Amino acid sequence: MRLGEALKQRKMLIADIQRLRERLKGGFTYVEGDETYSKTAYGNMQADLEEKREALVTLKNRIAATNAVQNIQSLIIRRGELTSHIEYLKDLRKQYERGYSYGDEATKKRMTDASQLDSQIDKAINEVNEIDASLAKLNGSTDLIE
Repeated sequence: MRLGEALKQRKMLIADIQRLRERLKGGFTYVEGDETYSKTAYGNMQADLEEKREALVTLKNRIAATNAVQNIQSLIIRRGELTSHIEYLKDLRKQYERGYSYGDEATKKRMTDASQLDSQIDKAINEVNEIDASLAKLNGSTDLIE
């Protein structure tokens, strides 16, 4: 199985687990004769939930092992840090646009200008896009560790 397929399977398992949890929440009572939520059906759903949870844990461990071996984890961490930095720079840019002054007699001097901030934002966005392209390529070509 390729890493990309495993990531899709992880997403589906998470959705299945959520659906089972919702169904189990409604399964505490049932109308006599309605086997949909009988004790047996409830027990089966509970067992199915446990099975899917174990499958998810196993799959997540395989994904993590693959990421570590293929150095994918460092790309993911770098991407996360860049995304956080982009948000910081955008907030700084908004602050720059508002401007600051201290009354009539003094105006605070700026340490940077808008073009420098925009350049830093663009550079970080480009790096995130490069990382995304690398991750997409690796997801499609990397075999999942058994």
